[in-house]
Amino acid sequence: MEWHLLFRVYSDQSQGTNSTTLFAPAAAASIWPVTSYKPPAVVQRQQLDDALSWRKREPSVLVFFTPSLLFAIAVASKKYYDGDTNVRIVCFEAQKATMPNGRAVDFQTASKLSEQLGVLKRNKDGSFQDYSDVVVATSCVMAGPEVRCARFDELVQVGLYTLYPSLKKNQSERRARLNFVIQSNRGFGWVAAKPLSEARISLAARLTASFRNPSKAAGVEPHLLAHWLAFRRRDPMDDALTSWLKKYARAVIILDEDDNGVDHPPVSSAIPEVAQYQALVKVFDAKHISDSALSSNCAIPSWLVEQEKEGFELWEQQRRAQYRAENRGEEPDTRKRYRRHEREMHSEHFARRPQRHDERGPKRELSFQRERPSHATRDPEAGGLSPSQYLRRRGHRRLRHTDRY
Repeated sequence: MEWHLLFRVYSDQSQGTNSTTLFAPAAAASIWPVTSYKPPAVVQRQQLDDALSWRKREPSVLVFFTPSLLFAIAVASKKYYDGDTNVRIVCFEAQKATMPNGRAVDFQTASKLSEQLGVLKRNKDGSFQDYSDVVVATSCVMAGPEVRCARFDELVQVGLYTLYPSLKKNQSERRARLNFVIQSNRGFGWVAAKPLSEARISLAARLTASFRNPSKAAGVEPHLLAHWLAFRRRDPMDDALTSWLKKYARAVIILDEDDNGVDHPPVSSAIPEVAQYQALVKVFDAKHISDSALSSNCAIPSWLVEQEKEGFELWEQQRRAQYRAENRGEEPDTRKRYRRHEREMHSEHFARRPQRHDERGPKRELSFQRERPSHATRDPEAGGLSPSQYLRRRGHRRLRHTDRY
C-alpha cells in the first residue's frame, strides 16, 4: 500500500461515527447497526465538491484521512481554535484497517477522485489545488488493533509549540486558516536542513507517547516518532539522532521469516513531510524504543524557541515582499472579477436613476461667496456706516492685536 500510517481528526462536532475502533460516514447515521451500511457504488460530483469545500448540505458519504501528521495537526488546531470540543487525532496502520465484513478498505486520494469527477478547484494564483495529502473512503473503516489516539489539548500541554513554534499560528490568528498554516510550515521547514538535538528528539518521543492504544501501555511507537521528526528537512544520519538511538533503542529480532518488517514504498511522495518520513523511517525499522526515553532531558531553551519563532516570522515577511514584487500591478482573477462587477453595478445604478433636471429644471449654480452689503443697505441707525466706522465715530479705537493678551 502507498501509505503505512493514516491519521484522522475528529471532535464532538464532527459528522459521522468516530471512535478509536470505527469510522463511518455521516450518511450511515440513519442505518442501524452502522456496520451494516453499504457505501454507494459511485460518488457524485456535488458530494465531493461539498465535502472538499467544508459545506454540510447533506450527510456526507465520505470519510477523510491523511498520511501527513502535519496536516492532521493543522486540522486539529483549526477545529480546536474554532471552538470544537474534545478534538482528537487517531493514528492507525492502513494495511490492517478493514471493513466490517473483513475485507480491505479501498483508500484513494482525494486528488485522484477529483480528477475522475472533474472537481477542480483553483488557488488565488490560478493554479489547481492539490489534494494529495487527503485520503478518502466511502465505507465503514475498522481501524484495527494498532490504533492510537491523542487529545489535541494534551499535545499542546506536552510541548507541541515548543517543538514547532510555527504551528502556533492558528492560535494567534483571528480566524483559523487551514491551508495557510500548512503551506507556511512546509515552505519554512524545507528552506534548509534543520539539525536535531537530543532534547528535541526526547520531546518528540513524549509527543509520540501521547498517542495511546486502549489495550496497551503507553510507549514510543518508532514509526510515529519518525512522523514527528519529519516536519523539517532532516538528515537521516543526523549525529544527534544516531546518538539518541544508541542510548534508547535496541534492535528487534524477527523470528518469522515471512515477516520482514514494514514494507515501505520508495521515496516518491509529493508531500514534503511524507517524503521526509519515508527517508527517516528506515532508521527506525526493526527497533524498539525504551521507556527510559520518556524520562530523558527534553528541555529546549526558551531563547532557541524564540529564535525559531522570529526566524519563521522573518521568512513570512520576506515571502510576502517577494510575492508583492512579483505580482506588482497585477490583481488576482477573483479581485478583477469583483471590481468589474462593481463598476457594472455602479454604472447600471446611475443609468436607472432619474436626473434632477428632468423634473425640476436645470440645477442652479450656488455661489458660496457672501456679497458685501452696500452703504444703502446697512443699518439705518448707524447712519449708513459700517460697524467699524460707526464705532470710530463714537470714540472707540481699533483693537490692536497686542491688546488681546
